[in-house]
Amino acid sequence: MRVVDWAWSRAAVPWLDAGFSLLRLIDAGHSPDAAERWAEDVETWHGASSDDRTAFAVAVLGIWEFLQRDQPLPHRERLTDAARRWVRWRLG
Repeated sequence: MRVVDWAWSRAAVPWLDAGFSLLRLIDAGHSPDAAERWAEDVETWHGASSDDRTAFAVAVLGIWEFLQRDQPLPHRERLTDAARRWVRWRLG
C-alpha cells in the first residue's frame, strides 16, 4: 500500500507513511499502544528506531500545535490532540 498526502507530499524515509497512519488511528479512537502494535505489521515501520519514532511524534505535535494556533481548521484540533496523546505515551 502507498499513502500519499498531497497537501504534504515530499520524499521521505519509508516509515513515514506508517507514522502518519498511526496518528490517524489514534484520532479514530485507538490507543497509542494499539496503533503502534498495528504499525509493527508494516514492514517499513521497522526502519524507524525508537528514538526516530519519538522524534517524529514530537515534531508532528509541534508543527500541528503551531498550525492549529496560526491557521485553525476544524480537523486540526482533533489531529493535534491525537499527536499529543502519542507523544505522552512515547515519553511515558
